[in-house]
Amino acid sequence: MLSRPEGCANALTNVIAESAERGPGSAAKYSVGYDGARIVMTVLSWRLESRQARGGSCPLCELRSVLRRSRPGIPITTTELSGVEKGGLAYQQTMRLNGSPSSVYMAFINVGKLALFGIAFPTPDPRIEAKASLPQTFLDVVAKQAAKIRAT
Repeated sequence: MLSRPEGCANALTNVIAESAERGPGSAAKYSVGYDGARIVMTVLSWRLESRQARGGSCPLCELRSVLRRSRPGIPITTTELSGVEKGGLAYQQTMRLNGSPSSVYMAFINVGKLALFGIAFPTPDPRIEAKASLPQTFLDVVAKQAAKIRAT
């Protein structure tokens, strides 16, 4: 995705892609739905370089997602979230469309020889009895998954 500053919008994706192991067994993914959130968790068979990921996520930056270079772009704010274990990174990206905020939440943690990457989208679904409150429910799922990895 084009952005100003250049490369900021997809920098963490690039860090993951550059270090990725490929092939069967390199990652396991699952998703869980709540009334209030859809969470996708991925366990990677390799560690992410935390310094690159921290720099790649553009924490605490303002950027603009640009669909056409001639347009001003869509403002996006990235804010680091507290509550993730030491060495992990969690953040919220908020896009403003026509003045209305829309957020997505992301986190990653290296756990032993593996890494955990998660993303959460605010998704109301009153058909689901389990309720989610973002970002807390997301951070709870991340912590539980990290604990499960440690226990294996």
